[in-house]
Amino acid sequence: MPDPDLDVLTFRHSVAQLPWWVFHGTILLSLVIAGGILVALDWIVPQLEEISRPFPLIGVEIAFLVIGGLLSEVLLGHTVLLSPRGVRIQWGPFGKTAATTSVVATLTYDDGRREYLGVLQKTGSNIYFGAGYLRSDFEKARTWLQSFAEQNQIPYERVRNREELFRFVRAHSKR
Repeated sequence: MPDPDLDVLTFRHSVAQLPWWVFHGTILLSLVIAGGILVALDWIVPQLEEISRPFPLIGVEIAFLVIGGLLSEVLLGHTVLLSPRGVRIQWGPFGKTAATTSVVATLTYDDGRREYLGVLQKTGSNIYFGAGYLRSDFEKARTWLQSFAEQNQIPYERVRNREELFRFVRAHSKR
Protein backbone atom coordinates (compact mmCIF):
# COMPACT_ATOMS: atom_id res chain seq x y z
CA MET A 1 0.00 0.00 0.00
CA PRO A 2 1.53 3.38 -0.98
CA ASP A 3 2.47 5.59 1.94
CA PRO A 4 1.05 9.10 1.56
CA ASP A 5 3.76 10.48 3.90
CA LEU A 6 6.50 9.74 1.37
CA ASP A 7 7.20 12.83 -0.77
CA VAL A 8 7.15 12.80 -4.55
CA LEU A 9 10.57 13.63 -6.03
CA THR A 10 11.29 14.40 -9.67
CA PHE A 11 14.77 14.70 -11.14
CA ARG A 12 15.55 15.74 -14.68
CA HIS A 13 18.93 15.00 -16.18
CA SER A 14 20.27 16.01 -19.57
CA VAL A 15 23.58 17.07 -21.01
CA ALA A 16 21.99 20.47 -21.66
CA GLN A 17 22.07 21.06 -17.87
CA LEU A 18 25.82 20.43 -17.71
CA PRO A 19 28.49 23.11 -18.32
CA TRP A 20 28.47 24.70 -21.79
CA TRP A 21 31.66 22.92 -22.85
CA VAL A 22 30.13 19.47 -22.16
CA PHE A 23 26.97 20.35 -24.07
CA HIS A 24 28.83 21.71 -27.09
CA GLY A 25 31.48 18.99 -26.86
CA THR A 26 28.79 16.29 -27.12
CA ILE A 27 27.35 17.90 -30.23
CA LEU A 28 30.83 18.33 -31.78
CA LEU A 29 31.83 14.75 -30.91
CA SER A 30 28.71 13.34 -32.56
CA LEU A 31 29.45 15.29 -35.75
CA VAL A 32 33.14 14.25 -35.75
CA ILE A 33 32.28 10.55 -35.28
CA ALA A 34 29.64 10.65 -38.02
CA GLY A 35 32.05 12.50 -40.33
CA GLY A 36 34.75 9.93 -39.58
CA ILE A 37 32.38 7.12 -40.56
CA LEU A 38 31.56 8.83 -43.85
CA VAL A 39 35.25 9.53 -44.65
CA ALA A 40 36.16 5.93 -43.85
CA LEU A 41 33.40 4.69 -46.16
CA ASP A 42 34.56 7.06 -48.90
CA TRP A 43 38.00 5.45 -48.67
CA ILE A 44 36.83 1.83 -48.24
CA VAL A 45 34.15 1.61 -50.95
CA PRO A 46 36.41 2.43 -53.95
CA GLN A 47 38.90 -0.17 -52.64
CA LEU A 48 36.28 -2.92 -52.79
CA GLU A 49 34.79 -3.06 -56.28
CA GLU A 50 32.64 -6.12 -55.56
CA ILE A 51 30.67 -4.36 -52.80
CA SER A 52 27.06 -3.83 -53.77
CA ARG A 53 25.63 -0.37 -54.17
CA PRO A 54 23.63 -0.28 -50.86
CA PHE A 55 26.86 -0.43 -48.79
CA PRO A 56 27.50 3.37 -48.77
CA LEU A 57 23.86 3.93 -47.89
CA ILE A 58 24.30 1.69 -44.83
CA GLY A 59 27.23 3.89 -43.76
CA VAL A 60 25.12 7.02 -44.04
CA GLU A 61 22.46 5.32 -41.92
CA ILE A 62 25.08 4.39 -39.30
CA ALA A 63 26.33 8.00 -39.25
CA PHE A 64 22.81 9.27 -38.65
CA LEU A 65 22.30 6.68 -35.89
CA VAL A 66 25.50 7.87 -34.17
CA ILE A 67 24.37 11.48 -34.38
CA GLY A 68 20.89 10.50 -33.16
CA GLY A 69 22.24 8.40 -30.30
CA LEU A 70 24.61 11.04 -28.98
CA LEU A 71 22.23 13.93 -29.49
CA SER A 72 19.27 12.11 -27.94
CA GLU A 73 20.88 12.58 -24.53
CA VAL A 74 21.36 16.29 -25.31
CA LEU A 75 17.86 16.83 -26.61
CA LEU A 76 15.82 14.36 -24.54
CA GLY A 77 17.72 13.59 -21.36
CA HIS A 78 15.75 11.58 -18.86
CA THR A 79 13.45 12.15 -15.93
CA VAL A 80 13.13 10.06 -12.77
CA LEU A 81 9.92 10.23 -10.75
CA LEU A 82 9.99 8.78 -7.24
CA SER A 83 6.55 8.54 -5.69
CA PRO A 84 4.77 6.41 -3.08
CA ARG A 85 3.07 4.62 -6.00
CA GLY A 86 6.43 3.54 -7.45
CA VAL A 87 9.41 4.63 -9.53
CA ARG A 88 9.38 5.79 -13.16
CA ILE A 89 12.30 6.62 -15.42
CA GLN A 90 11.43 8.35 -18.70
CA TRP A 91 13.63 8.96 -21.80
CA GLY A 92 11.63 11.11 -24.15
CA PRO A 93 8.71 8.96 -25.31
CA PHE A 94 10.15 5.80 -23.73
CA GLY A 95 9.98 4.81 -20.08
CA LYS A 96 10.09 2.13 -17.46
CA THR A 97 7.93 1.87 -14.35
CA ALA A 98 8.23 -0.10 -11.11
CA ALA A 99 4.97 -0.11 -9.18
CA THR A 100 5.28 -0.29 -5.39
CA THR A 101 3.80 -3.79 -5.33
CA SER A 102 6.41 -5.10 -7.76
CA VAL A 103 9.48 -3.71 -5.95
CA VAL A 104 11.35 -6.38 -3.95
CA ALA A 105 14.50 -4.43 -2.94
CA THR A 106 16.37 -1.16 -3.38
CA LEU A 107 20.09 -0.54 -3.44
CA THR A 108 22.97 1.84 -3.85
CA TYR A 109 25.85 0.57 -5.97
CA ASP A 110 29.12 2.41 -5.37
CA ASP A 111 32.14 1.04 -7.23
CA GLY A 112 34.42 3.87 -6.13
CA ARG A 113 34.09 5.82 -9.38
CA ARG A 114 30.34 6.17 -9.78
CA GLU A 115 27.26 5.59 -7.72
CA TYR A 116 23.94 4.27 -8.96
CA LEU A 117 20.61 3.75 -7.28
CA GLY A 118 18.61 0.65 -8.10
CA VAL A 119 15.07 -0.61 -7.77
CA LEU A 120 14.72 -4.39 -8.13
CA GLN A 121 11.40 -5.82 -9.30
CA LYS A 122 9.77 -9.22 -9.11
CA THR A 123 9.75 -9.32 -12.91
CA GLY A 124 13.52 -8.84 -13.12
CA SER A 125 13.07 -5.62 -15.09
CA ASN A 126 15.17 -3.50 -12.72
CA ILE A 127 15.64 0.27 -12.84
CA TYR A 128 19.04 1.89 -12.25
CA PHE A 129 19.73 5.62 -12.28
CA GLY A 130 21.88 8.29 -10.69
CA ALA A 131 25.12 8.72 -12.63
CA GLY A 132 25.56 12.37 -13.58
CA TYR A 133 23.12 13.81 -11.04
CA LEU A 134 24.03 16.66 -8.77
CA ARG A 135 25.28 15.30 -5.45
CA SER A 136 22.40 16.96 -3.57
CA ASP A 137 19.81 15.36 -5.89
CA PHE A 138 21.53 11.99 -5.61
CA GLU A 139 21.50 12.15 -1.80
CA LYS A 140 17.81 13.11 -1.78
CA ALA A 141 17.03 10.14 -4.04
CA ARG A 142 19.11 7.79 -1.87
CA THR A 143 17.34 8.95 1.29
CA TRP A 144 13.99 8.60 -0.48
CA LEU A 145 14.80 4.99 -1.56
CA GLN A 146 15.88 4.10 1.99
CA SER A 147 12.61 5.48 3.37
CA PHE A 148 10.65 3.73 0.61
CA ALA A 149 12.31 0.41 1.48
CA GLU A 150 11.70 0.87 5.20
CA GLN A 151 8.04 1.84 4.78
CA ASN A 152 7.35 -1.04 2.37
CA GLN A 153 9.37 -3.50 4.47
CA ILE A 154 11.74 -4.46 1.68
CA PRO A 155 15.54 -4.69 1.86
CA TYR A 156 17.81 -1.74 1.13
CA GLU A 157 21.50 -2.46 0.72
CA ARG A 158 24.62 -0.51 -0.16
CA VAL A 159 26.86 -2.69 -2.35
CA ARG A 160 30.47 -1.84 -3.17
CA ASN A 161 31.53 -4.12 -6.01
CA ARG A 162 30.12 -6.17 -8.87
CA GLU A 163 30.21 -9.44 -6.95
CA GLU A 164 28.11 -7.99 -4.13
CA LEU A 165 25.78 -6.42 -6.69
CA PHE A 166 25.23 -9.69 -8.58
CA ARG A 167 24.76 -11.61 -5.30
CA PHE A 168 22.20 -9.08 -4.06
CA VAL A 169 20.29 -9.04 -7.36
CA ARG A 170 20.27 -12.84 -7.59
CA ALA A 171 19.08 -13.19 -3.99
CA HIS A 172 16.15 -10.83 -4.52
CA SER A 173 15.12 -11.75 -8.02
CA LYS A 174 14.00 -15.21 -6.85
CA ARG A 175 11.17 -13.89 -4.73
